[in-house]
Amino acid sequence: MYNLRTHLKNVHPEIFQALESTKRSLEETKENVLNKRPRISQPSAQIKIRMSKETFEEAILAMCCYNAVPFSFFSEPGFQLMNGNIAKILGVPLGAKMVKNLVMKRAEEEKMKMAEKLKNKWLYIKIDGATRHRHSIVAINARFVDGDGFGKTVTLSVKDSMGRSKSSDYRRIFMDTLSEFQIDLGHVVSIVSDNAGKNLLQKIIVTFLEE
Repeated sequence: MYNLRTHLKNVHPEIFQALESTKRSLEETKENVLNKRPRISQPSAQIKIRMSKETFEEAILAMCCYNAVPFSFFSEPGFQLMNGNIAKILGVPLGAKMVKNLVMKRAEEEKMKMAEKLKNKWLYIKIDGATRHRHSIVAINARFVDGDGFGKTVTLSVKDSMGRSKSSDYRRIFMDTLSEFQIDLGHVVSIVSDNAGKNLLQKIIVTFLEE
């Protein structure tokens, strides 16, 4: 292409000038068209979704309970920017204290539902303990047969003994858990533990024997 252009310029200057003039004319025409083209603004996308207060609260509960999202997250600017208006329209407060109250209320409701399921059931209690970073955790599970004849295992409690390791402290945690779920001690068929909870179980049993 370069050799042809040079040849025309040197050997056929009149043809070269005509081509250059045509080229400039096309470029000017193109520029004029682009400048005169109306600018089309891009409107922000708007979507319509169906959302109820109950569904919105369920989403918050799922984030807290399943994704371990802290209560304060819902007050953060990013979440507020994306969901603040929705929450306001639905009447769902997003302050950390209000979200905590929402979670605690649901926890209490679920506890009452479980207490009803365990009512008058024969229970096999499994106790386990673990110590991590100066925290002594006591976990209590219950196994029972449901109305359909299937064995079910549920976690009743995971509590920190707050560094207290006396037999009476462990017994208190155990008895408080039974009380929370309205479980009669007479319906507890057995109490077992694995090796990790052996000493913990012994301490609980000792207090029963002492009384």
